[in-house]
Parts: sequence; C-alpha cells; structure tokens
Amino acid sequence: MEILKTKVFWNQAFENDARLQILVDRIPQREELIYRKSGSHYLAVLDGYASYYYWRGPDNTNGFYGAEFPIKLQEGEDVNEVILKGPWSSRAGAVNRSFKEQIVQVSMTEQPTSFDKGSTFMSGAITLAKAVEASEMIYAYMVVEDENLDGNPGDLTYIVSSHPYKLMKPVTEDLDPRDREYVEGWNKRHDNNERYRIRKVNI
Repeated sequence: MEILKTKVFWNQAFENDARLQILVDRIPQREELIYRKSGSHYLAVLDGYASYYYWRGPDNTNGFYGAEFPIKLQEGEDVNEVILKGPWSSRAGAVNRSFKEQIVQVSMTEQPTSFDKGSTFMSGAITLAKAVEASEMIYAYMVVEDENLDGNPGDLTYIVSSHPYKLMKPVTEDLDPRDREYVEGWNKRHDNNERYRIRKVNI
C-alpha cells in the first residue's frame, strides 16, 4: 500500500483530535490479511495497512450485529482460518497496549476525487511508520498520547500535531475570531492535562 497524498483534518472548530487523511493506491482486503492474537485483540498488518478486532470468544458475539468474520490467524508456525462471530472494532489506542507493532487511526480513500473534495473517506488504520511517513509529506508531526487513569495505563494513541512534542492544532489566519479563541483554548487545555503524557514519536 503506497500513500500517494496526505493532508490533515485539524478539527479546529471541534473538541476531536486532528486526523490524517490519506490517498492510497489500494486498500488490502481482509482475505489477504494474516492476524495475530494478543489477549482478546486481533491485529493484522500488511504493507503498512492495519486491521484489528476485539473478541473474547463465543460469549462475546454482539459486535457488528453478530456478523461472522472469517480470518486467517497465525498460531505458532501455522496459519489457520477461524471465525470471529460478533467481534468489536476496538480502538487503535487500546490495540497498541497489546502489540509491539504500533498503529494509528486515519481516514483513507483510494479515490482521488474523494480525497480532493474531502469527502467519502473510510476510517482505517496504518502502522506508525506509515503515519510518520505521511505526516512528513506535509511537515506535520506525530505525537504519542499516553493516557493515565489514576495510576493505571489507558490508551496509547498516536495523533497528528502541528508541534513536534506537544499536542497542538494550528492557529491559522483563515480562522474566524470565535474559532481562533476555541483553538487557543484547546491547545492550552491539552498542554496542561495531567491525565495524558505527551511525547515526541521516535521510530
């Protein structure tokens, strides 16, 4: 999977984190992927593309309206086909606590027109290395948000930022005064949030 173009949806008028938007030459299909299991998380990586599920077993079948997902699973030296019935989509930040391979949530498309218009993206995930590659194409940065919940580790989430070692959104000239004030307040809140430890990504 090759990244052809990239940009950032900064969410300057909203509380949501910024997100990379990428145009790729192709998105791998599930039939091509080989998953690994760690705890209740399943992760597959192919050419920088990542796919994941959360499934505890036969008593955990309410995700995706109980749909069945046949997958190839690496079990030791063998690759076997198993069926996940009703798994959950989980979150990249939760998956990162279970695997050495780190991933990043992005918006992606194979359609150049959709990319240029900024519409009809699908939510997906890519490896951290691919995300850094994408962010460097537009002189943005990837930072890691290490969540701490009363001393217990929460999600480990990689987010695109306008600053190399802080979680920030850019204050651009085209912002109206209300949005400018909002972004400045958002940056200040995230710079002084004891729940998260923000640090630069090094790979």
